[in-house]
Amino acid sequence: MNETTKKQLAQVHSEAKQHYNVIHKFGRFPHRNQLLNRKSKLEETAFLLQRKSFT
Repeated sequence: MNETTKKQLAQVHSEAKQHYNVIHKFGRFPHRNQLLNRKSKLEETAFLLQRKSFT
């Protein structure tokens, strides 16, 4: 496996862990609440204010 592929896989793995941690903590993606007409919990709102996206 070349170095470029290793770096790309490490990035994908890091992003997957971030997504997993959000789902584990909230049981859903809080940033989708508005789109899905769901009311955000206080903890979700605080999370969203601290962090704009997964990028």
